Amino acid sequence: MALFLLRGRFFKPRTDTKRAMTAVQSYCSSMAGRQRVNGVDLFYEQTGSGKHPVLLLPGALGCTRTDFGPQLKSLNKELFTVVGWDPRGYGKSRPPRQRLPT
Repeated sequence: MALFLLRGRFFKPRTDTKRAMTAVQSYCSSMAGRQRVNGVDLFYEQTGSGKHPVLLLPGALGCTRTDFGPQLKSLNKELFTVVGWDPRGYGKSRPPRQRLPT
């Protein structure tokens, strides 16, 4: 039998997976992934599950983590759904394919 440590306490895994996933999601600070847009894989990060969406748009040379790390951590996760993305070629997004002169 596996035990999980969370905030200094041990927990037994639940057999009801839907309830277990809900419990895990409430403790997770964010989720991240890649989304293919026009043939390019763009990285995104989402936190919170509120009814007010907030889209974070990084500046010229930034990415979600460098420009908006504090906002992703501190905005009210019950009030806001915060989504940040890394532009093409920045952060964890793929750079564009290009031919370099030889």
